[in-house]
Amino acid sequence: MAITDPIGDCGLIGPNTMMSGTVTATDTHLGSWSLVMDGGPASFPATGIASGLTNVSGLVWSTAAPSDQCGYVVRVDAVDRSIVNSTWGAHNRRSKDVGFCVIV
Repeated sequence: MAITDPIGDCGLIGPNTMMSGTVTATDTHLGSWSLVMDGGPASFPATGIASGLTNVSGLVWSTAAPSDQCGYVVRVDAVDRSIVNSTWGAHNRRSKDVGFCVIV
């Protein structure tokens, strides 16, 4: 997962500026994946950007940066359909974060 425009990992961006990047989530037994923006002030809710139930590779996404000055992450979470320890609902999970800061 990457933020490619107009910043990279740990970049600085202005409020409400459009940003974009790519996301990849692949697994032989992929269950689901989601891309969210999180962090910021305590009142900022995790905001969904994209999600799916099938493999994606290099999917382009875009969203506007938040308006509040603070640090944020764009995070991809992927979960497979494997059964772990013979337990229902226990699956292999993987996440990756890319951080950025909104500067007013």
